[in-house]
Amino acid sequence: MAARMSGDPLGRAPLSRDKKTGRGVSLKRAASRTLACASIALPLLLSLASCGGRSVGTSKTGPSLYGAVFENPDAIRTSGIRSKSDDTDFRRAQEFHTARAYLRYIERHPDGRHTRQARRQAEHLSYLDAIARRRPAELRDFFRKYPQSPFASQARERLQGVDFKAVRQKDSIPAYRAFLKRHKGAPSEWTAAATQRLERLLLDKVKLGGKELALSRYIYDNPGSPYMAEAKEALRTLAFERVMASAEEDDWLQFLRRFKGSVEARRVARHMREERLRAAERSGSASALEKYLLLYPQTPHKGRILTALSLMAHDRAKEGGRWVKVKMAEIEVSRPLRCKECPAALRIRGTLASTDKDFAYDVVLEAVLIVKGKRCCAASHRVRGLAPGERRAFSFPIPGKEPKGPPPAFRLRIKKWSAYRNTPPGGLKHKREIQASGEKAPVDRFKPVPVPSPGK
Repeated sequence: MAARMSGDPLGRAPLSRDKKTGRGVSLKRAASRTLACASIALPLLLSLASCGGRSVGTSKTGPSLYGAVFENPDAIRTSGIRSKSDDTDFRRAQEFHTARAYLRYIERHPDGRHTRQARRQAEHLSYLDAIARRRPAELRDFFRKYPQSPFASQARERLQGVDFKAVRQKDSIPAYRAFLKRHKGAPSEWTAAATQRLERLLLDKVKLGGKELALSRYIYDNPGSPYMAEAKEALRTLAFERVMASAEEDDWLQFLRRFKGSVEARRVARHMREERLRAAERSGSASALEKYLLLYPQTPHKGRILTALSLMAHDRAKEGGRWVKVKMAEIEVSRPLRCKECPAALRIRGTLASTDKDFAYDVVLEAVLIVKGKRCCAASHRVRGLAPGERRAFSFPIPGKEPKGPPPAFRLRIKKWSAYRNTPPGGLKHKREIQASGEKAPVDRFKPVPVPSPGK
């Protein structure tokens, strides 16, 4: 056994098994083959290192020829070396662990066993590289390459953060609007911050302008604004200032309906109450004062108003002739149409006009005939319930002889009167007299009613 282990007894060179053919080869021949391969591989390695312009990849065990070839596919084409193992290429990509290495693997093995994992790793590494550089262009390039990536939402949020910092430095309404337009449909904390800042700037702008319409539009366009209470208060203040300077009652009522229950509404109500009282007193109208009492029965000015009404009634009772006038008075001679032998009668006709807009009147008229310069005959006529501002015709007879010439002269005056605000005592209502001639005389209108024949 010792002789067999030490070598061939015939003195031949020891044999070595060839890996491909399994045949035995001498150690000298094997050494020559190894030396030949080394002489070929070394120049190729140096050429690849100089051609790629970068250092050769290394592994745990030392320089990796395969790594250099993997990182330089152009060298693969020139040298004719091709990878034949999918697993080996993927392991090499994992060793480099760069987005470019995984993309090279996907190019060489589009349908490989590890293509899906390599694509996921490439997306992840591209995302990490984009956020590490902190440039919006890199993030936008990532969106363009991987629109459906699971890292797209995170990258979009980071892009919004970088973009928001640039917009925040400008801090203007157009800048924030452009930012929200660029990131429309992608809500995040940055879009929320931009929206809030934009609403703040818009509110400051409309408040500085002092226009109610602009504030109303702001409230309508930004229903969820955190500055809504401030905007409503500013609008209420502007409206209050305008209404207090206005003399229109419609403006006061509109403000009370719009801001019901507010402090400003109570102040406007008090202002309106005072202005209504001033207007009623300036008008000198009893109806205006009574209307004020109906609107504000608990007013502290009730005693003063009742005193004013009493003084008005006293003034009318004392000088009623200033408010009631006789218009178009005349005397006529009338005789019944079917009785030529009946004596003629004298009648006084005219119109009684009231210029008072507040009080009604009961009036007693007195007519006196004047014959040859002397008073000879007199007659009285009572008119009841002459309403404020009313014009009423009257006609009453006066005793006297039938004149042979023109009608005699007469004198007509208001003998007595009484003024009141309510209906006459006893609730009596005046029954209008029939006016046959003169102003507002009635017209006789007869319209026959067709009667059907007996046969129908």
